[in-house]
Amino acid sequence: MNDESLLDLSITYRLLGNLGGLNTSSYKFNSHLLGGCLAYNFWPKEKWIRPFVGLAFYTEIATNYKNGLLRGQGHKPTDRYSKSGDRRSARWYKGTPIVGNFFFGLNIKLIPSLYLKTAFGVGYERVKSKSLSWIEGEVANPLEEAENQPMMLSPIFSWNLQVGLRYVLPFKKKEKPQPK
Repeated sequence: MNDESLLDLSITYRLLGNLGGLNTSSYKFNSHLLGGCLAYNFWPKEKWIRPFVGLAFYTEIATNYKNGLLRGQGHKPTDRYSKSGDRRSARWYKGTPIVGNFFFGLNIKLIPSLYLKTAFGVGYERVKSKSLSWIEGEVANPLEEAENQPMMLSPIFSWNLQVGLRYVLPFKKKEKPQPK
């Protein structure tokens, strides 16, 4: 924008996931998201550290948990139906169509054109799911029966930490020094 600041527009990938438990190192639920980010960088680009603020939007492109059971709100996987006496209930994950983040952070220059980018922010997600309540023995296939129910869109707010690398492609040719 000028010599003191920079406006970045970028394509971003995000991995969203939950660990399966304390005794496992793999994600039980993961979601791959693709989107864009608009960030405003303060201070001249010659500085080795530059603060920024940004806004990013993503949509889910793949997940390993479609039709997986969820507990409570958000992305909390579970292996069983909820029960209360002979009554059962369940919620099945269908997707995350929109994720938005507002964040602030620092770009730290490691070498020319390569930066360590860290940020902290607030996130908003819309989780699609289907729910069903039934009496034990009343329904043969609960997931199949839940497909006839209306889609639920649940809002989720979260705190986010982002860590990544940023590489700036130089588009200007460097001027060669003129011989004297």
